[in-house]
Amino acid sequence: MSKDYTIEHLKEIRDEYEKEYSTNKLNGIKKHKVSGQEIEIKTVEKPQREYAKDFFEEINKFEDESWEPNSIGLKSGFKSIDEAFDGGMKPGFYVLAGDSNIGKSGLGSQISIQTAMNNDDVFVMDFSLDDPIPDKIPRLIGSTHQVLLNAVKSPLLYNQYPGMLVRRMQGLNDLRLLSNRYEAIDSSGGHLVETVKEKIDNKLKQFEIEGEEKRLAIFIDSFHDLDTLESYSNQKQKYTIIADWCADLAIKYNAVVFVTAELTKLYDNRRPFPDDIREAVKIKYQAKAILMAYNEVHYQGQDAEIFYMRNDENDLKKYPIFEINFAKNKISSFKGRKFFYFYPEMAYFKEVSEQEEKNFMQSLSMG
Repeated sequence: MSKDYTIEHLKEIRDEYEKEYSTNKLNGIKKHKVSGQEIEIKTVEKPQREYAKDFFEEINKFEDESWEPNSIGLKSGFKSIDEAFDGGMKPGFYVLAGDSNIGKSGLGSQISIQTAMNNDDVFVMDFSLDDPIPDKIPRLIGSTHQVLLNAVKSPLLYNQYPGMLVRRMQGLNDLRLLSNRYEAIDSSGGHLVETVKEKIDNKLKQFEIEGEEKRLAIFIDSFHDLDTLESYSNQKQKYTIIADWCADLAIKYNAVVFVTAELTKLYDNRRPFPDDIREAVKIKYQAKAILMAYNEVHYQGQDAEIFYMRNDENDLKKYPIFEINFAKNKISSFKGRKFFYFYPEMAYFKEVSEQEEKNFMQSLSMG
């Protein structure tokens, strides 16, 4: 590949081109050398007619934003998820759906705090409608510093584990340091989408007062805990309104809106599909990405075939591998599954290796 072909070189061409048409003097052809070849790029005058200017400026805005480092998306702290979204989570409506008590809230919580940890210019608003703050904080500390949830809640009962208590203190201090990037908000203010929006608007006003610009990421656990002041006659209509609201929220604030979602009652242990999401009709169309969660050990126990082994009181036992199936992905072309070791006692998830992922995929194909 020619040494002329670099991002910096392309940016120089772009900047020169932008300068030319912004001064409204040139309307011709410029020749540039890229990758050893001469290419022609036309320069374009700003339109004189008023009706043509709006879309012209939208194109310019798109081009400016496309070259910003932020366009690669927010890092989730999980390499496999970032790769599945072509570099990171772009603005849009994301759904992580799964059965109750399999770990989906824990994974959503870990992604939310890791998003704050891995992106300097972000502010994460994590609406924990299922858990009050005294239950949410242990999940955050457990997942980031590998501390037992019960030890975070009741440290006096764990004096015999000083190393763990040190990690607990470090975790709380790190969480304090993240308060300029992350906030957990429980349901004490209510479950209404109107209240959620009011809290977001108030936070944005605070950024404006401080003269700060932040990328916004909104996490909600869970979608099916939300309600609205708008009138509705049944649950299907309610969740249609809320699905539209989530999608509109992502557009209005150019934000990642990431929600967990419940399933309808499944009467077997099969892996779920988007149609299994409770009141799924509108959410299937509005979401840019739908991740279907599964945990075989939850259903099959020691008969599970997708698992990892750990010592439990000197007895080897099967522990859960947490799966997410990218059932819908309009962010990138990736379709497939990602796998994580799940440590329920810490609400901690760890990516498996590439070889282990291949092994699990092979096991599923044989099953």
